Amino acid sequence: MSKNDSQVVDLNVGGRHLTTSLSTLAKYPDSMLAAMLSGRHPVAKDKDGRYFIDVDGDVFVHILNFLRFGKMPPPERASEALRDNWKRGIAGYDDCLNQLLEGLMASRYHSGVLYIQFSDSSQYVFTLCKVAGIPEGHQVINVKYTSSTTYGTNLVHFLNEDLKRIGVHLQPGDFRPEPKCGCRVALRYMIKLE
Repeated sequence: MSKNDSQVVDLNVGGRHLTTSLSTLAKYPDSMLAAMLSGRHPVAKDKDGRYFIDVDGDVFVHILNFLRFGKMPPPERASEALRDNWKRGIAGYDDCLNQLLEGLMASRYHSGVLYIQFSDSSQYVFTLCKVAGIPEGHQVINVKYTSSTTYGTNLVHFLNEDLKRIGVHLQPGDFRPEPKCGCRVALRYMIKLE
């Protein structure tokens, strides 16, 4: 370890650039961070000379703040960073969210019931797709994704979280499509405008 523990250290943590002091990183002498900066082990650096740590930068910032202040982040802040990281890993997530938002805009985003139908676009074309149990006259937004790259349960879970933030709430019960259809499921939502 350097004699100058207040030395500024530039980090590249999973692509996120962070700056801290050597004393912060070496606060716990038996930790991996302290060992990494002790000079006893070779340490990877990026092209700009920053120490490279191959972990998610959004999660690591909570570790860094713990070293700085000795306090754990509120659980919702830590879980939010992990959730966002996992969500980014779902192939096609942003495309599915955009399909939902476009469908909501097309419906003029009125209060009331709507149905969102999740369909596997790798298998079928859904021009006249019918889902058993949806009453006539209700709005249906069809979200198409490719099951070969997207795990549908995680996709729907995270979409539900994002929809809830804008006043669209999942209601109990789901509606199964006819067997010949490529749709996976249709879910009932309530738009609650404040």
